[in-house]
Formats: sequence, C-alpha cells, structure tokens
Amino acid sequence: HPWVCRTAACSACPLSKVCAPGRTHAASGNLSWHRGLPGSWSCRKEWPPKNMYIIFSMQRSGSTTACNVINTLPNSICAFELLAAPPGSSQAIIDRYREDPESVLRESFYEQLRNYPKAPCAWGFKVFPEHVTSEAVKRLWGMARKVVILERRNISAQVQSLQRAHATGCWVGAGEDPSRCPHVQSHVSAADIYRHAQASHLWYSRQRDEANAHSAGTGSLLHVTTEDFLAMNHSQWRSLLGAFLLFCRPCWEQGRGGHSHVQAVWRRPMPPLPAPA
Repeated sequence: HPWVCRTAACSACPLSKVCAPGRTHAASGNLSWHRGLPGSWSCRKEWPPKNMYIIFSMQRSGSTTACNVINTLPNSICAFELLAAPPGSSQAIIDRYREDPESVLRESFYEQLRNYPKAPCAWGFKVFPEHVTSEAVKRLWGMARKVVILERRNISAQVQSLQRAHATGCWVGAGEDPSRCPHVQSHVSAADIYRHAQASHLWYSRQRDEANAHSAGTGSLLHVTTEDFLAMNHSQWRSLLGAFLLFCRPCWEQGRGGHSHVQAVWRRPMPPLPAPA
C-alpha cells in the first residue's frame, strides 16, 4: 500500500547497520561522486530498474541536497536531472527529452552503469516542470515504484534564490558555503512572486492529481516540504530517505496504514496564491 513517513520516530529509523560510510558530493553527470559505494549494489542490471523512484520538485527547493544524501546510502543512486536536455541541444533533442522520457531514461541507465556488473536496487532522478510535458508526467508516474514530492512553500525566498543563481551562475545548495558565490542584490517584485506561485501551484496540483490517481497502486509516496526537509540534520535526512528507498522495517511497519496516509498529506490545501500586482 502507499505510505508516507512523516513522524519523528520514523525519521529516526536507524540505518547504521546497513549504511556504508559516505558523505555528500557535488552533483555531476557521472558516477565519480559514488566512489566506494558500487560494492553495495546487488540488483540485476536490467530495465526497468527493480526499484525506480522519481523526485518531483522545482529549482531552488533542496532537490540537489536530497540527491546528495541519497548518494551516501548503500545500494542507491540519485542521478540528478536526467531529463534536462544537454546545453546546446537541438530542438529535436529537447523535444525528445520532454516528450519521450522512457527512451532517454533507458539509455541513461545503461550508459551510467556500463562499467559496473550490478545495479543499485534504488535508482532514480529528479524532475522539474521545464523538463517534461504534462503527458510525460503521467507516464513517469506510471513507471515509478516510489515518488518523492519535494515542495518549497516559501515562494518569495525561492524566487530570490533563483534570481541570484541566474545572475551569478552559481547554484550552491543547502549546506554549502554561500560565500563561494558573488553577492548580488535581488529585486523581487510582487508580479515575479505571483507568476512563480502560479507555476508552482500548477505543478504541485498536477502531482497531487497523479498521486490520487495512483493511490490504489503498489507504489509509495513521500511528500515533504523543503522547509521541513532542511530543518533536519544530515543523519535525519539519511534516515528519512533511506527508510523510504530501502524499506527500513521499523518505518515500513509504522507507515503501513494504507493510502489514508497519502491522502492525509494531499488533503492539506495548496498554499493560497498571492494577489497579482
């Protein structure tokens, strides 16, 4: 049954018995950040992966931090933004990424793991609204065994962070030293916030609809806000994500209440849109 891990006891689920030592690494397009952990991989290298998960989020929501934490876990990979077309791609390639994610993901899976005899049992990536079409979102939900919804509620701070990152080209994540980036003054207008709030509302409403449509399936759903996620310390992040991806038994037992847990999350009203300027 779908389940969601949202309690303090669940987030404290001990993973020390199964977790290899690790640390967070910067995002990259290869597996160098996963050095030392492939020895824990134990699943067959075949498509689709045994336990594919997808993180649906938006830029400046802590998704890279979430991926970095996952990449310290055994038997797990977060391959970051696999459905972002490479810079300089032709329109045909961009359209393929947006409209045909299945073929792109299959190619990426085998290319990433071609030098490894085994595959991680939890393999996944993150998706932003600009990566895929609405129809592709539906197909991705049908492919995933697990889904993480990572949603930032502070829209104003998100827009400010986006503006600074675009202005400087510096995309530091949570826990990284912000002084590495040049300081720029952001000028966020009410219209900027309203436009972004509309886009956020549309994106997460769509995920809520898909969650409801798939609530009777065999997959699992974890919905967490960026604010709650980043309020945890690193060990809590690992426990929460590790329990969800690797089926840590205490959390599984605690969250077995069925899809009512999922519905309780999505019954919360979406944050109100600010008034247009």
